[in-house]
Order: sequence, then structure tokens, then C-alpha cells
Amino acid sequence: MKTMAEAIRSGGSGRKRAFQTLPRHMRRRTMSHNAKRLPKRLQSRAKQEMNVDETASKKSRRSRRRSKWIRSEFEGRNSREGKKWLETHLWHAKRMKMGDEYGYRLAQTSSSKWVRKTYRSIRERCLMHDMSYYGCIELAGNRSVIITELRPMVADQKLGIDVLEGRCEGAYLFYKKDSSNLIGPCQLLWRPDSLLDSSQVWLWFHPGCFLEALQEMQSAFSGSDVTVTSLENQLIRFRLLGLKSWEIARNALAADGDDELLKKIWRSAVIPAKLAIGLNVFDPRIVSAEKKLNAETTAEENILLQDFKQIPVSNIWSSESRAKASEEKIPNHEADAAKSRPGAKIQSIPIMIIQQHSPRLDLASGIDVVVPSGWGMSFWMAFLLGGATPAALSAMEQLNVESETLTFPRDYPDTKAGKEWAVRKRDEEVKKYFLLPPAKRSNFAALGIKTPFHANWDEISGEMNKGPFPCVARKRDLNSLSLEGVFLPVWFEMLSGVASWLDLIALPSEEDRGKLKADPRFVGPQETVVGHRRLTVVDEFGVGGFSGVLSRDVIGHVTSADYRFSRGRGAGVGLCLASVILESAKTDRPLLLVRSRDSNQYRLATFKLFC
Repeated sequence: MKTMAEAIRSGGSGRKRAFQTLPRHMRRRTMSHNAKRLPKRLQSRAKQEMNVDETASKKSRRSRRRSKWIRSEFEGRNSREGKKWLETHLWHAKRMKMGDEYGYRLAQTSSSKWVRKTYRSIRERCLMHDMSYYGCIELAGNRSVIITELRPMVADQKLGIDVLEGRCEGAYLFYKKDSSNLIGPCQLLWRPDSLLDSSQVWLWFHPGCFLEALQEMQSAFSGSDVTVTSLENQLIRFRLLGLKSWEIARNALAADGDDELLKKIWRSAVIPAKLAIGLNVFDPRIVSAEKKLNAETTAEENILLQDFKQIPVSNIWSSESRAKASEEKIPNHEADAAKSRPGAKIQSIPIMIIQQHSPRLDLASGIDVVVPSGWGMSFWMAFLLGGATPAALSAMEQLNVESETLTFPRDYPDTKAGKEWAVRKRDEEVKKYFLLPPAKRSNFAALGIKTPFHANWDEISGEMNKGPFPCVARKRDLNSLSLEGVFLPVWFEMLSGVASWLDLIALPSEEDRGKLKADPRFVGPQETVVGHRRLTVVDEFGVGGFSGVLSRDVIGHVTSADYRFSRGRGAGVGLCLASVILESAKTDRPLLLVRSRDSNQYRLATFKLFC
């Protein structure tokens, strides 16, 4: 009774503010921030509440727009949201649609309709992507120990002399040491001036497999004098692709140094494939070369890889030099003032330029620029002003289709990262499906689709493959692995239409080949569903499946596909049964049938093997 009486005297609930204890006809708006508007008996209580209230001390907009406040707010939100931001996050967030991927907040698609513009940019100028979300692992120690332990992890993939001497960056598939389980693709770079007892190696991994690779290397090198260090978020890496990527980099940066080989590299029209160059450049905010991209290039004849007896080495390999470069960076307003002061001392930043080679020289070839952390936006803006077009994740996936390249992790369903991606994609497809009204949902049972939201690798491969994910044969496995129940990645190009993820793949019959020979415009056969057309099977999501028999045997699924602008038709990557697809590849014109999940129409496509 005493507690109740106290609650009544205080105005009811103890969570009410002082002015809320008054009758409604006595309340005023100003009472929430001006205690003198309340009766004297409540003023002291109101003042105490205002001192605790955070909203009462909210800064003005002018104060909140100061660079110091913005920087602290950036760091605070970065830690509170649990998703790491790249240094270019704020720039991307204003222009692109962001999404959560692998613990990062990344740009998914552009807010503008840039599908064709992306293709034109890479054909005519340069496409730029911030791939700083890739993680770098550093190995430091005895050279022979590092080579001995790395060889089984990149089994049957040659560590060439150019890679071991640090002239080139190597691209490898990285496996677990004591098994044939694939972790993912990696890029390996050796320090050029490494000694026998103090070598240094960098390995770059996609964030989907970075932690798995780090744990594998920590286990492999435990007990030796080789140290394994994570350089995640310590290096910024930009990828510039296209015909004028090297030209834009030269125009945006000014090299610091009098080395003759460096000058020759800087004046050359192109640089050798996979060449890694370490150099120092001046602050791009203050000193930059000409940005007139249309001006004629005064380039010397191309240099060859054999010309490099000794590779220029940058201080970016040193953690102390990287930290010093980040700490000594001057604010933007001081950099702007230094432009008008001739003779002012300009900071030199250690960077690395790595040439990226692709069979499609007109598309996927270019350079990667690696800079210390803290300098991301400075170099990003320098390349943008030089004429580069920014690209989100969707644009990079489209580029992989254009250049006939596998996309990690979606084209690697046999890896841990690929399995996690497939589960996330399945959940997204299910959510999208049930957002549609019932009349607009595809009747997968009537279409003969047994598993509409995930690939049914188990049923395709038979009893040989256990588990929901496929056993994929790579180039190193073709001679040692039995091909029964094993899948091979294939590249296909549609004769008409565009494929999409999880489309069914089958083989054409002799009748289909005859019809195509008689009529080049023949699209493909129609599926005749035999069996139960009603919802006879209901999966875990409540979606009806199919339990009848199809007229064609399904041999695989599409893992990634898009429209290919360079060819004017759809193309993509699929996984097919090795025992079946190898026989079909021996024909004069290898053909596949691709059928969408929401259609009965098969469409013909040509194909070739990746390995």
C-alpha cells in the first residue's frame, strides 16, 4: 500500500518525465526543454532529467558537419553496426546500393542504370573497383620452409621462377594441406629482394575463404620459424581494368625516383603480364600528371619481362613504412594549400602496381594498385578524376561473364564459402517467392522442377556423391580422380535467350541436332512433363515439388550467367556430370540444352570445358 501511494503521489509510472505528471490541460511543449515552464515543485526534477537526456545536448548541424565530428561518427558507426566499412564507403553509399557481404558493407549495384555504360567503359576507357575487402596474409621466414609447405597447398600448380623471384604475381587454387578439399583461389606475391633466411610472401584471398586459409596456414607453419600475419584492413587494393587503365594510372600519379628502369616503365605503353612493380609516388592530392586522357601518349616501345634483371622494391613491404605513411598524411585543407605553394615539401607514399593479365586482352586486362591504409580516398579520387568509371560487385560479376572467368564463390560450390553462398541465395529466393501473390508464383510441380531453390546435386550424380553439395574435378584431379558422380565446370554460350542461376542443363538428342541443322533458327525442344502435375511433394519451405519423370535427363545446373555484350547473346558457367559431358565434348559441335526453372522451353547452347 505504501508503494502504491508513492506512485500515485509521483504521478503514476516512475518512467514518466516531470512535465508528464501534470494534467493534460497544464502541459506545454516548452516544458520538455525549459524547466522554468513547470511548477516550482517540479523544476528541480526536470533539470536533473535534462542533464541526463542526450537529446538536450544535441549538436547543431554546423557542428555536426565538421570533419572531426564526421570522422568520429564514421568510426563509431563502423564499430556499432558490426559490419566493416571500406575507406571509400561514404563515397559509394551516396551513389550505389549497399549490402552486407562477408562481414563488410559493400556496394552491390549502382543507383544509375549503368549496365551498358559499364561495358562501354571497359572497352573504351577504364573500369575501377575497390577490392580492399580482400584479405592479405603475410608469410615471413626461411625461404625453403615456405616453399616446402606451400607446394602441397597449390599441388600440381607450378611455382614458376618469375613468381619465386618476385617479378610476377601468381594465381593459384589453394587447397588444404592434407586433403583434396579446395579452399579457394588466391594470388601469391613474393618479395623481390628476399633472402634465403628472411623471405616475405603475400597471399590475397576472397573474404569468404580468408579465415579458413589463415587457419590452414597457421596450422601448417606451426612449429617452424615462419610467422603468419594477417594484414587484413592494412592494405588498400584498387583494380583498374580496360584499354586505358595503365594510361589513367600514369596520368593520375607522379613517380618519385630517378631510377632509369622505373622511368622506362613509366614511359612504356604497356607492361608485361603479371609484373609487380614497387615504387614511391607523390601525394596524388598535390602532384598529379596530366589528366587529359585524349592527348596523344608519348610512350616508348613496350618493355619485356626479360628486361627486368632487378625488380624495383617499394617500402610498402615494411609495416613500419606503411604506418609512417599513414601517420604523416596531412589533412585535405593543407594539401589544397600546398598546391599553391611552389617548392613545398611533398610526402612520398610507397605503393605497388601489379599487371592483371587475361586471355581477353580488350576486357579483363589492367592493373591493381596497392596502397597503405588511410590513403584509400586520395588515390580513389585521383583515378576518378583521371577518367575511371567506378564498378560495384554486380558489374564485376558481369565482367567475369564477358571475360569467361569463374566467379568466387558462386562458381565454386564444392568449397565452404560456396556452400554458405548457396544457402544464403536459397533463403533470398524463398523470401522473394513468398512475397509474390499466390497467382503470380510459378507452379514448379507443373513445370517438373523438383528443387526450385537449390541444386539437386545428389540426385543428378546418383549414389556416388554423398551430401547436398557436389564433388567438382579441377585440372589437377582429372588423372587421379574417378569421374563417376563428379562434376566439371563448363562454359556455355546460348544460341538464343539468356540463362540464370539454377537453370537445368541437359543434353540434346540426335533429333534435336537434326532440327538445328535443318533450321538454324531452331530454339530447342519443349519439355513434356510426365507424371504428377499437382503438389505431390512439399519441401521444407512449403513449396510444391515434382515427383514424376522428365523427358530429358538433367546432368547439371547453371551457377552464374548473364547477357554477354561482346557477343550479343547470353552466356555463363555450369556444372555438369563429367562422365557425360566429356563424351559430348568430343563431337564436332558440342551442344547443351538449358531450361529455366519457370519455363518448359529448352534452349540450345554451345559449350567448352574449363580444364
